[in-house]
Amino acid sequence: MHRCTTALYFSPTGGTRTYVRAVAAAMPHMGGEVDLTRPEERRKVHMFGADDVVVLGVPVYYGRVPEVPGLLDGLQGEETPAVLLAVYGNRLIDDALAELSDLCAARGFRPLAAGAFVAPHTFSAKVAMGRPNAGDLAAAAELGRRAAEKLSGPVRWRPSILPRPVRPTVRSASAAWPVSGLARRAADGWKAPPLPLQRLIWRRH
Repeated sequence: MHRCTTALYFSPTGGTRTYVRAVAAAMPHMGGEVDLTRPEERRKVHMFGADDVVVLGVPVYYGRVPEVPGLLDGLQGEETPAVLLAVYGNRLIDDALAELSDLCAARGFRPLAAGAFVAPHTFSAKVAMGRPNAGDLAAAAELGRRAAEKLSGPVRWRPSILPRPVRPTVRSASAAWPVSGLARRAADGWKAPPLPLQRLIWRRH
């Protein structure tokens, strides 16, 4: 089966775009790009079928997928394989990949593989300065090659192996529990474990 690969990214500073392009370039039959940084692209409907594959990347804001109005609303898959990327400023990735996986699954995509990558921190370019470097881009290309290998044979979808549960955002948490309740939950170990740099997360057959 010849799948067409589309690169999708929300990348205000360009780091996420660089990684998404590196992953997608390592996969066969590269199609086009959708820059979700542009509001006019977020307002469009982008539909993908089972014969397509998407590489979707977002930066990590406060450990989560950016709360940008309509960020993924225009994306619609139909059993569409997806390679997911979360790009963070060398602090913690927290729940971003797990949340992105859930959001994509709810829109008809089937997360196949995921990677966490480092780019300069938005608040200080001194943090992770010089990233992505050659090693980062090589790791991104390897993610693309391995995803393509998985897609070359039968794929059996299984529930996500990413850390659960996804913690609520500060805004939704404050509406649900008083501060004392949040403190108790934190004391009980309520925190998703961080992922090491550039750890690749794969679904097992």
